[in-house]
Amino acid sequence: MVALLAMPAPVAAAVSLPREQVRLDDGWRFHRGDPPGVDGRLDYDVRPEVVQSADGKVADARPDAAVQVAASRPVLKPWILPTANPFIADPARRHARPLAEPAVGDVAFLRPGFDDSGWEEVTLPHDWAIAGPFIEEGPYGGMGRLPSWGVGWYRRALDIPAAMAGRRVFLDIGGAMSYATVWLNGRLVGGWPYGYNSWRVDLTPYVEFGGRNQLAIRLDNPPESARWYPGGGLYRDVWLTVTDPVHVGQWGTYVTTSAVSEASATVSLRVDVDNTGGDGARLQVASEIFAIDASGAQQGEPVARIPPQSLDVAAGASARLQSSTRIANPHLWGPPPTQQPHRYAAITTVALNGRIVDRYETRFGIREVRWDPGRGVVVNGEHIPLRGVNQHHDLGALGAAFNVRAAERQLEILRGMGVNAIRMAHNPPDPQLLELTDRMGFLVVDEVFDSWEKKKTPLDFHLVFPEWHEADLRAMLRRDRNHPSVILWSVGNEVGEQYDGEAGAAIGRALVRIVCEEDPTRPATASMNWAKADMPFPAAFDVVNLNYQGEGIRQDPEFDGTERIRTPPSYPAFREAFPGKVIFGSETASAFSSRGVYLFPVSQQMSAPVRDGRGGDSTIRQVSSYELHAVDFGSSADKVFATLDRHPYVAGEFVWNGFDYLGEPTPYYDSRSSYSGIVDLAGFPKDRYFLYQSRWRPELPMAHILPHWTWPGREGAVTPVHVFTSGDEAELFVNGVSQGRRKKTAAANLAAGRAPGVEDYRLRWDQVVYQPGEVRVQAYRDGKAWASETLRTAGAPARLELSLDRGHIAGDGRDLAFATVRIVDAEGNPVPDASDRIRFSVDGPGRIVATDNGDATDMTPFPSPGRDAFGGLALGIVAGTPGAQGTLTVRAESGGLRGASATLQVGGRPYVKDPRHWPTPVMDTLPPELPAFGREHAVLVFSKTNGFRDDAQIQAANAALCTLAEARGWDVFVTENAAVFNPDALARFDVVVLNSTSGDTFLPTQRDAFRHWLEQGGGLLALHGAGGDPRYDWRWYVDTVLGAQFIGHTYSPQFQQGVVEVAEPAHPAMRPLPARWQREEEWYAFDRVPSGHGTRILARLDEGSYAPEPGQRMGDHPVVWTRCIGQGRVFYSALGHKAETYSEPLHLRMIDGALGWAAEARRDGCD
Repeated sequence: MVALLAMPAPVAAAVSLPREQVRLDDGWRFHRGDPPGVDGRLDYDVRPEVVQSADGKVADARPDAAVQVAASRPVLKPWILPTANPFIADPARRHARPLAEPAVGDVAFLRPGFDDSGWEEVTLPHDWAIAGPFIEEGPYGGMGRLPSWGVGWYRRALDIPAAMAGRRVFLDIGGAMSYATVWLNGRLVGGWPYGYNSWRVDLTPYVEFGGRNQLAIRLDNPPESARWYPGGGLYRDVWLTVTDPVHVGQWGTYVTTSAVSEASATVSLRVDVDNTGGDGARLQVASEIFAIDASGAQQGEPVARIPPQSLDVAAGASARLQSSTRIANPHLWGPPPTQQPHRYAAITTVALNGRIVDRYETRFGIREVRWDPGRGVVVNGEHIPLRGVNQHHDLGALGAAFNVRAAERQLEILRGMGVNAIRMAHNPPDPQLLELTDRMGFLVVDEVFDSWEKKKTPLDFHLVFPEWHEADLRAMLRRDRNHPSVILWSVGNEVGEQYDGEAGAAIGRALVRIVCEEDPTRPATASMNWAKADMPFPAAFDVVNLNYQGEGIRQDPEFDGTERIRTPPSYPAFREAFPGKVIFGSETASAFSSRGVYLFPVSQQMSAPVRDGRGGDSTIRQVSSYELHAVDFGSSADKVFATLDRHPYVAGEFVWNGFDYLGEPTPYYDSRSSYSGIVDLAGFPKDRYFLYQSRWRPELPMAHILPHWTWPGREGAVTPVHVFTSGDEAELFVNGVSQGRRKKTAAANLAAGRAPGVEDYRLRWDQVVYQPGEVRVQAYRDGKAWASETLRTAGAPARLELSLDRGHIAGDGRDLAFATVRIVDAEGNPVPDASDRIRFSVDGPGRIVATDNGDATDMTPFPSPGRDAFGGLALGIVAGTPGAQGTLTVRAESGGLRGASATLQVGGRPYVKDPRHWPTPVMDTLPPELPAFGREHAVLVFSKTNGFRDDAQIQAANAALCTLAEARGWDVFVTENAAVFNPDALARFDVVVLNSTSGDTFLPTQRDAFRHWLEQGGGLLALHGAGGDPRYDWRWYVDTVLGAQFIGHTYSPQFQQGVVEVAEPAHPAMRPLPARWQREEEWYAFDRVPSGHGTRILARLDEGSYAPEPGQRMGDHPVVWTRCIGQGRVFYSALGHKAETYSEPLHLRMIDGALGWAAEARRDGCD
């Protein structure tokens, strides 16, 4: 991956850097449609007539032969094809641009002086269709019922100074959907048909240096061109890149690593240099290698250097330099949690006559990946089972327009489930997504081509495959091959050529040869849903990728006689045919569900297709969330698990799919989006999320109950209860009455050679009779209590709860915060079937970008600020105003319900610390060694800070906590190593005490482990400074765990006498205290009074007893409270700033009572 230096727009400054880049995100005007009279003169090529829509076509239907159409009129293809020349290896096959300009006539939109002031002002990335409105009638479900097809124009002025004359000016386009043509000053520069690749055109011959240049880009998105929503427009970044005539070529570096060990690694660097000048050049090329942090910033001095080497480049030619160096004690790149994704950057300089003419950065990682046919993928010597998902390119309510934060959020949610791998289905992603997977440590299958020469829809990629496949494949490979997260190239998905015997295999081999030429370090594959083990097609590839064949396709008796694909379970056949190749499921499951919708009766099968009355309801277009139903050719997650367990040589799976996506809404094509996601379109996990989590994160104590327990009208009716848990058995209780204890059967069935059973991977109580009240499960592992969950019957909707995923966003208009609104009853219980209308709004420097609810049937336009809740939830997406900063308040309101709000900071520096008191922490990755614990309870005391630190107070409190725990006969462990927050270590503790912790000390994986430990029945004590630093960006901790954020404390003077009023004298922590407790403290103030499920204000501050600072008077001023987080218990006390506090008997008795109360969460949960 290449990161270039940025130059502010407009392009008007004198050039001072050897390579500069301007992101062209603003200043654009947009218009749908051609001007009158164009009549096809701007078409790339003639297209076949669409005789019949492919909407609703069965997803695994056999692709059709292409319809051949000869152009009978002038088209632009001869002028566009030369753009591909840099990616065509054989010079004889490259395209010569016609000498004459294309005869397009006078096209108004191409005139430099055309007045486009009436066009829409847009900012890139831009998806022209996502705002809707939805097309509710007609054959448009497959493409998301959004108007993505048609012609669109983008225009922008470029002021390029005279000082740039003699340099090269390139336009780099991250992705344009689709059939793009680029025009500068009325002249055709070039273009690219395929909408998913990144590409470049050279503007230099058309630039008027020192003058105003008019850029125009035309896109022509065909109808019936995709099986899902493609989006439309300039939906990825566009950059202006300026270089010297002698420069590193486009994606012109290639890094490989070898002889990798903990002691050393060899780094080989290949550099391709282009000379577009008129004279030959003798160059000096040198490189320095730096370690980089997660943001890509260089760390310290170079860890290795490649000294200057000479390179001669003829005029108008290119030359290549190969060199290598050794890095001692390298930090390896690998997937968390057992490894860390460390990265490096090679900074390459090119000098001519002592002057640096180019500087180029290449980010990479050092890792060893082996493909073991007996086990699968081995990274740095560790076997990594593939726990992957497929992801389409859209970002839900944001459409195809790429956004870094939205993509990062998706990856964070998937990581919480246990995902460690992503298949980019079925096209190259935005390069920034691969930067995220590099940084976060996901393994990636990078894929191109959903079709080759045969078509799946009338106007898909098959139209251009013969002339463009080499350029498109090489472009993807060169762009992405330095990304350490990419471990495998895929050159096709379920292509029609599977059916063509040797002819299809020959195309496959040709594509694999291209892969090997560009990157011999990674294998190549193509995903097969039809080709069998004894056919030529799979032999063409290095890795065997099977879509659904591993579990068997349409094996139920109801499919007898079908003309569709019907295949027996196929892993053994492929294993026998290809014993030297790795095999895995590149698409598995394709299970369906609608979040929070439960339909009766419940299937008694492990896996079943969707039919009306059997998991589906076509009148409401929803699928049951009991998670037992799949597409006809697919399987439930349970069935896939059973298949994988019986074939341990299979490397793993990529589930279809991670998030719901726009389009392809099988089985109900009247809807807008898919049903197959584990997470819905808004980012809310479905029940299936927890089934995968129970398998993919076995170290995480978790239990999840379905369905919800609010069923007015079902009183006395059988309502099956299913539980997903990482435990091995569980007992279910309804209103305190045991429904029996059940044990998973997978291990026993597997050991005995029996067929899989319906309780292999879930526990089922299928005869439970619904009664309002409470359903609770207690899960066990190896006979010991492991995790629990409780659901309660909700009352009528009473109020909204709003939480933000972040406390600070950049003021650039791109960074986002996601606001989740939940409807709860008067007691704080979620109302699972609430559908009230919610209206989002903001006060301050920002806007509501979009809203959603995850309902595939909802046709409300995404930009609407009003949205019906679905399953009691709704989502608002918030962006800051570009260039602005300040406090932004996000509000949610609903008629008849109490509204909610939350604040975040926009713009400015997100977190600036005085280094005297706010030292930058070292993030911990190596967990401490824990002693053996054998007592009734174990307590973890954690006191690391990334904020103001009072060592005397921390040491006094730690000593007091140890004394209290030991007096109870408990084990206690004190540490400031945040790596103890991992699932295995946390599982050994019943109570965690955060002793005046501050700031950000946890890695994302550590945050996630802590969250799940707490939700599954941990007990937390948060003391004093652990009350939520005002600049904390861990919003879940602030908003959910604490329910309030610290905003300041007394300082005139800092310590004042005040009176604490006990509000809940019966609570174990309050029992020792007098009703009015006078003491001296640094009194904290908070932004709100905590509320919500399980919140109890134990003690308040009498604001008349001290002198609050301006803005810190709360009225109702809590200082001690408790909350319930899932089954976990939280106790927070704002008291205890001074060291001597921890020798006060009353204060110690309060903490002791809190310890006892918190430890009971493991047994009793929280209410």
